[in-house]
Amino acid sequence: MLNFIDKSFSTKKISQYRLSIQVDLDGFSFCVFDLVQKKHVVLKRIPIDFNVSQELLAEKVNEVYKEIEWLSQPFVSCSCIFISSKNTLIPSSFCNKETLRTFLNFAYPLDEMDEVHYKISEEVKAVAIFAIPNALASQLYTYHHNICFFNQCIPLIEYALKQKERQILAINLSSNIADIAVCRNGNFIFHNSFSISTTTDLLYYSCFVAKQLEIKPDQIKVLLSGKVREDVRQLFKANFSKFAASRNVVLPIANDYITENHLLLNLHECE
Repeated sequence: MLNFIDKSFSTKKISQYRLSIQVDLDGFSFCVFDLVQKKHVVLKRIPIDFNVSQELLAEKVNEVYKEIEWLSQPFVSCSCIFISSKNTLIPSSFCNKETLRTFLNFAYPLDEMDEVHYKISEEVKAVAIFAIPNALASQLYTYHHNICFFNQCIPLIEYALKQKERQILAINLSSNIADIAVCRNGNFIFHNSFSISTTTDLLYYSCFVAKQLEIKPDQIKVLLSGKVREDVRQLFKANFSKFAASRNVVLPIANDYITENHLLLNLHECE
């Protein structure tokens, strides 16, 4: 269990804090960003098996809030990432609230109790459509009336867009999902979520995307974030160049970006 609390944190300062939450198959994570000090003052992860029924999902979230009572206080803002492959991007010109579920259901079969949410990205000029279990959304709404939901694709793409390199291949790993985003010269090019079970899967999809987009291996910067073990990072770094048909490429994968909580910690910048 991850549990970092800065000595400056105080429940009496909730009015100057932003709360960011992340829910995935392995647990419930959250961080608190202090708007005055411009830094994170809390980062906590509670291991929970969310691969359960909708009803149990709501109960498990409720248990977290009972244990940490200050979590339900009125923060300046509250955002939540729900990690799921049920997401897609459409051009902003196609955005019609009445057809969003149809668009998403075309890409991914939806459950009856899936809520469909969307986020408009001015930088990408697209709309991200994604699903969130109704039980989870309803439970969080009871604690945070102003909560704003996100899919992991949104902070990943916006992070990649901020990089200065000519071509960026940004990858975020969760329990069984690899999100891959590509930006070129500060412009968004591609995003998709892939189901993976091995490092070989990650290599395959990364190389497939690079080949399809005709990305030159010697002109790309690869950024890994999420649940990336050191052995996975080294294996990926050693083999990506070979699959990309170039044995002389050194991938600038920086340790600074290999963090399980990268998207969560940067979520406040997407508000």
